[in-house]
Amino acid sequence: MNRSTILVVEDDTPVRNLMVTTLKTHDYKYLTAVNGSEAILFASSYSP
Repeated sequence: MNRSTILVVEDDTPVRNLMVTTLKTHDYKYLTAVNGSEAILFASSYSP
């Protein structure tokens, strides 16, 4: 199955790690950002 990439934006490291672990378990592709500014940079420069 072709899945889209998910952008995880979370400043709380344990919460972000939990989300990433869950996504890995289900074979999702993901990017992580620690704040909104970083998320905007990823979203504007990422090319699926």
